[in-house]
Amino acid sequence: MHKFGRTVLTFVIVGPPVGLAVLWGLTMLVGHRPFLPGHVVAWLAPLGLAYVIGVLPALFAGIGVAVLEKPGFWRVSRVGLIVGLVPTVFFALTQWPQLPSANVIDILDLFVRPVSICLIPTVACWLVAR
Repeated sequence: MHKFGRTVLTFVIVGPPVGLAVLWGLTMLVGHRPFLPGHVVAWLAPLGLAYVIGVLPALFAGIGVAVLEKPGFWRVSRVGLIVGLVPTVFFALTQWPQLPSANVIDILDLFVRPVSICLIPTVACWLVAR
């Protein structure tokens, strides 16, 4: 398989579960616990949902990295950052009316979570693909 296709396929297959793991980690770090880690359904249902939600960002990040001539850590990180900024701007616009009454943690969470969910998997997938 051509390197371009192999890179994009790696991102599409590996990216969503890594993004889900980052989401779980950030969620537990902030203190919310929407998932029950010991329960099988709590792990498998979100994994399927991770592919539904995460396949497009993973595809865009995979294409972005695959077209780079010499992908290095910083260039790949920029691709992940750009892909992560798209949902961040979307969430910020949809949450705009609630932002004045939100506390600092909620505002940071609104911006950090979507970027991290794209940035960390992008770098991880690049490491797997190279």
